[in-house]
Amino acid sequence: MAENNLQIKLFQQLKDQLPVHEKLVYVVMEQLKLTRSQAYRRINGTVPVSLDELKMLTETFSISVDDLLLEPTNGQIKFSAALRINDTYLGFLQQLKQTISYVGALPGVHVQYATNEYPIFYTFMFPDLVKFKFYMWNRTFWKNNQPQRPFSLEVANPDELALAHQIQEEYLSIATTEYWHIRMVDNTFSQISYALDSGFFKDPVEANQLIDQMLRGLQHLKSMAEQGHKRFFGDSETTQRAKFQLYLSDLPTNVHFLVSQPDSRQLFSTFDNPNFMHTTNKGICDYAADWFENLQNKSVLISQSGDKARNQFFHRMETEIKGLLE
Repeated sequence: MAENNLQIKLFQQLKDQLPVHEKLVYVVMEQLKLTRSQAYRRINGTVPVSLDELKMLTETFSISVDDLLLEPTNGQIKFSAALRINDTYLGFLQQLKQTISYVGALPGVHVQYATNEYPIFYTFMFPDLVKFKFYMWNRTFWKNNQPQRPFSLEVANPDELALAHQIQEEYLSIATTEYWHIRMVDNTFSQISYALDSGFFKDPVEANQLIDQMLRGLQHLKSMAEQGHKRFFGDSETTQRAKFQLYLSDLPTNVHFLVSQPDSRQLFSTFDNPNFMHTTNKGICDYAADWFENLQNKSVLISQSGDKARNQFFHRMETEIKGLLE
């Protein structure tokens, strides 16, 4: 049994290291010079790995044998700080694209998303908004020793625009149940106002462009909530992509992303926004599932039903945005 646990942990750690597009079986085939069926039998534990095979895999992929010999844990916690150390908008987008592509490819996936600020994935309707958020994270929270230049929209990098479009396409293809805080736009409002007051804009007129984009984005999200389906900005109102269920809450929360499948759960939770912790720990994920159930019970459904609450919510936000624009 101990030998089998070691083998399971070996291949799990190896799998965790691989990019989303790489398959574990093909890596094992290549490294150990095995056929596909031989590789599968080692991965599923039917055939034990030899000491030579263990040595080859642990050395090639820098896996600690000591860690493999420890008692098995109930899931691990990982912290992704890649967005903190990236000094380019492109690096930020590449990391986010890899994560959302992974989630979207999971079979039978159901996603619950709670946020206390303007949902990051919907800012990709307007890539300029994400560039501004990234700039403000650099100016206020991150310490990457980069020179602090004035913010400017300028001409966008074609690679950045392509990635932003891909992220939006991936996310709009995933059915989600979302919980928005009633003050979710306040943080972005405050960032724009702070940047204006601090002279961060190279051209202050660009602040108006960002506010106008937020207004158009909210109008589009209101239409999505009315229909209960996601769609691209610019799609006709009859277009239906993934299902979109929206709840409105006044409970304090952070940004949490619970990914559920029939036999497992994963939790992505922001820390030092937009960096996130990721865990498959059953205890933590079960707790998060109970937390989401409690949140739903104390929230108001405003997609498809709840017309009065939905209209009041979006009208108030749009009024605040127009006031800031003036």
